[in-house]
Amino acid sequence: GQSDAPYKDCVAALNENDNDISKAAQWLKEKGKGEERTQPTNTGAIGFTKHASLGKAAVVARCETDFVAINQEFIKMVDELADDLLSDRVALEEALVLPLDRFFERVWIFKENIEVTNSVVCLAGVEPNSGVELYVHHDRKRAAIVKYSAGTDHSAAVRKIAMHVCAMKPKYISRIEVEPSVIEDISNQAKSEAILAGKPENIAEKIAEGKVNNALKSFVLLEQPMIDDAKTTVGKFASDAGVTILHIENIEV
Repeated sequence: GQSDAPYKDCVAALNENDNDISKAAQWLKEKGKGEERTQPTNTGAIGFTKHASLGKAAVVARCETDFVAINQEFIKMVDELADDLLSDRVALEEALVLPLDRFFERVWIFKENIEVTNSVVCLAGVEPNSGVELYVHHDRKRAAIVKYSAGTDHSAAVRKIAMHVCAMKPKYISRIEVEPSVIEDISNQAKSEAILAGKPENIAEKIAEGKVNNALKSFVLLEQPMIDDAKTTVGKFASDAGVTILHIENIEV
């Protein structure tokens, strides 16, 4: 995806340069076979795969234009790359270099600079009573992975939480994960502002406590109101569903 040269010339260039993409692009240029594409990759799509027994995987592929990003053939290829990645991880049980060969064998037809910039794999059944949910937004620009534990199958509830994580992008699961210095900075600033405004010390402390609680809602998952029910926090929703959130991760193009 980084040269205008025909596919067969790209293969020859890689063979001549020990699969070094930069050297291969320069080799093609010297041979007059194509120009190296250096245009910025400003958009792209998330490919994903889900297997009940194997796990879930997501891959971010960036390209130059939305014309390619929304092309169904491009999306299909990125989904297949995610599937290849999950299958290889399951087979070898170790982290792998992305299986890009087949992907780039086909993606050259789009004549754009295309990069694979991120990948996430979560294997199923790694821990007892654990699971993983992957939610991908319909625009293929953002996604979220949630690892959880539960006594029985609670995938529907976790899917709602994954949708929430994708929309709200919390940085932490619970407030105990937040660095004390972050909370102290918020509290000290709020208290100083209250005192400067003429509030008594005890009132300033209560104002600071309220500011901390409000701030935590912006980046702590369990403190946030559910996106579809502002009267219920994610923490209460998860507790009522019998789910413990173990890990969250946002994925973006």
